[in-house]
Amino acid sequence: MSPEPSLLSHKRSRNTLLTGIKTIVEKWGRSVLDFIFPLRCPGCNKKGTWFCDDCLAKLTFLETFPCAVCGKEAIKGITHPRCQTKYTLDRLISIYQYEGPIKKAIAWLKYKDVTGLAKILANLMVEEVRELGIEFGSKTIIIPVPLHWKRAWDRGFNQAELLARPFGKSLGLEVRDDLLRRTRHTEPQIRLKHDQRQKNVSGAFAVPDSKRNEVKNKDFLLVDDVCTTGATLDACANALKRAGARYVWALTLAGD
Repeated sequence: MSPEPSLLSHKRSRNTLLTGIKTIVEKWGRSVLDFIFPLRCPGCNKKGTWFCDDCLAKLTFLETFPCAVCGKEAIKGITHPRCQTKYTLDRLISIYQYEGPIKKAIAWLKYKDVTGLAKILANLMVEEVRELGIEFGSKTIIIPVPLHWKRAWDRGFNQAELLARPFGKSLGLEVRDDLLRRTRHTEPQIRLKHDQRQKNVSGAFAVPDSKRNEVKNKDFLLVDDVCTTGATLDACANALKRAGARYVWALTLAGD
C-alpha cells in the first residue's frame, strides 16, 4: 500500500470522467428498472434515471484530502508524521463534497431504503479512484465500517457494506464483514458536536478474539459513506491496529 508519487500532479479530465460516470449510471440504471423504488434522480427528482446529466455535472470532487488526526490538509491524504501514532489511520481519502446530489443520494440510501443506489455510488467511487491513480495492494482487505446490531436490525442493512461489496468486486479485493465488530450502541454522530464525536465512538469497535490471527500483519481499507470528523474511522483503525494490523487506510464516498 505504498503511496503513488503522481497523485498530486495528476490532472483530471472532467469531461472524460463525467462521460464514464454517465455510462456507469446508465448501465446500473437499466439493471434496476424493476426495483420497487421508481427510478428517479436523487438530485432533482427527475424520473427515468438515477442521476440526470445536470446533477452529474454538479458533483463536487474533493481536490484536497485531510489528515485523519488533525483535519488539516495532508499530501495524498497520508496522516502527518507528527500526528501519526501506532494506532491511528495511515491515510484518509474522501471522493465527493458532502453536498447536493451526493448528499441526497446517501440520504435516500440510508433513510429511504433505496438500496439500488448503492451499486451506482460504489461504481462512482471506483471510477474516481481509478481517475486519481490510487492503487491498493492486491492483498488489501476491505472492511465496511460496521453498524451496531441494533441499528443494523432497525435499518435492515449496513450502507457501508452495500458500498464495499461492489467496490471490492470491481477492484478484485476481498471484502470481510466479520473482522471488526461494533461492541456498543452509540449515539449517531450527526447529532453530536465536533468535540463530542471522538468520545462517542472511543472504544466502540473491536476485533473478535477468534479473528485476531487473520488481522495480524495485514493491510486494510475501511469503507464508509461519509466522513465528517473522522472519529469513527479512527476508532476502527485503533481497534485493527491493536489487533496487529499493519496498515489501515480509509475511503469514503463523501467528506464534509
